[in-house]
Amino acid sequence: MIVPSGDTANVGVFLRGDSFMSANDDNRTTRPTLETLLEVVRALKEEQGIIRADQKALHAQIENIDGTIIGLDESIQEAMRMAVQQLTAIINATAQKTATEIKNSLAVVGFKIDALNRGRLQTEADYESLLQRILELESKAS
Repeated sequence: MIVPSGDTANVGVFLRGDSFMSANDDNRTTRPTLETLLEVVRALKEEQGIIRADQKALHAQIENIDGTIIGLDESIQEAMRMAVQQLTAIINATAQKTATEIKNSLAVVGFKIDALNRGRLQTEADYESLLQRILELESKAS
């Protein structure tokens, strides 16, 4: 219980029926104690109003932060989507370029293999021709 300074006569006030009465004397007036109680109640209501206003302000700030977080999340998602698209384009371009280089290299290797085969066939033909000539000369010489 809150007792105004200097008022010690009303220290023991309790609720009896519908009114506040002094524990020391049922006939004494309790008006100063009731006024003090009403002041405390008014002060509590004011504090409650301040607390509610602060809660509303905090709630508004939280909603603001939530909106900011949602906006950041959307921005991050968009940035990730764009990065994936760009990386996919780079990978596809690199794969296409590599495939073209491999195809061209294989064509060059094919041409070289064909040239080597032609050279080998020509050499074989030359050896056969030479062998036939040697055989002809040996048969004439004998």
